[in-house]
Amino acid sequence: MPHRAAGLAASAALIAVLALTACSPSAGADGGAATAAPTPGATAGEDAAASDSPLSFAANPRFEDGKRPQIADGLMADSRWTLTSPDDGTGSWGYTSTDGACTITLSQKILPDSMVGQTDDLEATRAYLAAVLQEDQQVIEDRAEVNEFAGGDDPTEALLVSAGGQDGSAWFVLLRVFSSADAAVGVSGQCAAGTDVRTAIATAEGKLGIVAPLAAG
Repeated sequence: MPHRAAGLAASAALIAVLALTACSPSAGADGGAATAAPTPGATAGEDAAASDSPLSFAANPRFEDGKRPQIADGLMADSRWTLTSPDDGTGSWGYTSTDGACTITLSQKILPDSMVGQTDDLEATRAYLAAVLQEDQQVIEDRAEVNEFAGGDDPTEALLVSAGGQDGSAWFVLLRVFSSADAAVGVSGQCAAGTDVRTAIATAEGKLGIVAPLAAG
């Protein structure tokens, strides 16, 4: 089933700039109506594996003291993607597909002060997505789908939002907040008109994992 995201009006360019920033998002969405962008659906087996993982939303994992989640980056070994924006110390870096049609930005950030101290990962992820996309949280609850980062030792549940622009381009954000560490990890991407964004989403889900040093017990 295509994922309906008609209530999301942020532009692809804005998503690339704002995704996972550790400060309040700036204004500047183009306000153009967004259309639905189809998203790949997980199989029943994949859903079960992620929901049973120690990194599921229900698990609400706790981390070792002073430790935070990090992205296990499988894109660096994928010949279909080229590193075009190395990490400059801000916790974000990006790739461009070899055909130049899609870009993917990876980010691992500390939450802004206004969002620390939460105790439920799912609610914290929804709240952060709402802030990043400059949307009402109810819109996120209605539109965001539970997907996963599957490239690590344990699948990690995350929320996925995607939409298409009037020009035929499409964007997505796949995000997870770990409330016990006051940290967020995620990926945003955009694809030009005529390119199937589902391929970029599937790449992000399959090639990226989360390294999470969990507390014992």
